[in-house]
Amino acid sequence: MINKKREEPVLLSHILNDFFNMHFTKSDQWFGIRLWHSWSKFTTKNIFKQTKPVSYQNERLVLWVDNTVELQELYFYIEELKQTINAYFQKPMVKEIHFTLNKDILKKREQSAKWLKKINIGPHPD
Repeated sequence: MINKKREEPVLLSHILNDFFNMHFTKSDQWFGIRLWHSWSKFTTKNIFKQTKPVSYQNERLVLWVDNTVELQELYFYIEELKQTINAYFQKPMVKEIHFTLNKDILKKREQSAKWLKKINIGPHPD
């Protein structure tokens, strides 16, 4: 018997996203992309405006910070931020957090994010 019901088409980006989530769960680059896309979900509006995740490697997260005053203030929230990120992803992914004021790193990260958005790859909202 042939099923005549038509299924909804699946976007290639969703297929690739599922593939990456299955096969690259321990990839630093893939986690960095997921972190970038999810940043607003587990940070306060104030921290979201002041920071951007720019690098993740070997359980070490680097955040770009807008200015030195905010950087000093964020040192008080490192442990809370690590706990929040790890709870969100339900794994101990971040063990260290470092900060940078280097805008060149931020520009490179934003260019990568624009490219991924253009080809529609990355975590999709549930």
